[in-house]
Amino acid sequence: MLSLLAATAHASPNQPPPPDEAEPRIPPGDLPLDAVGVAVLDYRFAIDLPEAMKPELPKSGPRMPRQQQPPPPMTVRAELPVDGGRFVMEAYETFTTMRDRDFRDGVIADLHRQGADAALVSWLKVEQPLRAYAVTPPVPERIDDGNLVHAAYVAGKDGAVSIVAFYVMGDARIEASEWARLAQRMTATLSPRHRPFAIAASSGTIWLDGHPFELAAPTDWAVEPGDSTLRLRTVVPLGHPPTECVVGYADPAPAGAATEPGILLFTPVQWRRWSDAQGAHARTQLELQDRFILHVACSAATTRELEAARAIVVQLAMRTW
Repeated sequence: MLSLLAATAHASPNQPPPPDEAEPRIPPGDLPLDAVGVAVLDYRFAIDLPEAMKPELPKSGPRMPRQQQPPPPMTVRAELPVDGGRFVMEAYETFTTMRDRDFRDGVIADLHRQGADAALVSWLKVEQPLRAYAVTPPVPERIDDGNLVHAAYVAGKDGAVSIVAFYVMGDARIEASEWARLAQRMTATLSPRHRPFAIAASSGTIWLDGHPFELAAPTDWAVEPGDSTLRLRTVVPLGHPPTECVVGYADPAPAGAATEPGILLFTPVQWRRWSDAQGAHARTQLELQDRFILHVACSAATTRELEAARAIVVQLAMRTW
């Protein structure tokens, strides 16, 4: 647990210093960024952090040949515990690309797609060849956890876009504007590292209710295993609805969705399809012998892109070892 009260030279382990000798409290926005150049997203870029805020590293496993190594993490999280709350940074790949002339428009379109039109978008000066825009949301008024206080869209030399987002949780919400100021100081330190963004043919396996499911993807698609889902997706322009399928659990299709037949795990299924302002969508489900229900949900900007994703996800297999 981090204390925002600076220790004094007279402090002892068993006796706090007299009140008149205690140093003043450091506002969150003024916390020193002692951890300089911390690489995130497998050396996509680096950022300065408070000393006690270290990114969570993936668990190390047995050493493997390069071609057999797992793909780099697509999300990195770091937390700073404070009395009664947390200040959280999440950096993640968006699977989107941009061009100089439409970067800001892409950021605005992406925020609009997420219902965040009230956020302020401004150019963020960072070390070249990185390019970035800062996102400042309204001061949080909700009392639930996970309030966003600041974010940055960051594009590398290759045009691939990542997001660094900062949240306050618990009692840290009380000083949301101060934590936002700290986040702004942190994103101003963004600097490039050497790894370009890349996805390659990959596969993933998850266990759902005791069943192992595996999905393989062709080049330019990625499969990301989660705790209870497999996510299949590919790169799209920033602001464009994602082209992806999620295997595991999904919300039901709307009542007016059209129905068409299909095959999943060598079994006939019924797909429900519909379109809305977010693009084209399809959902299906399959009840297995023990009454476990497997859900598959796909979305894309166009019907053609949706069909490309569905053509891959229907190759889902259940392993039998």
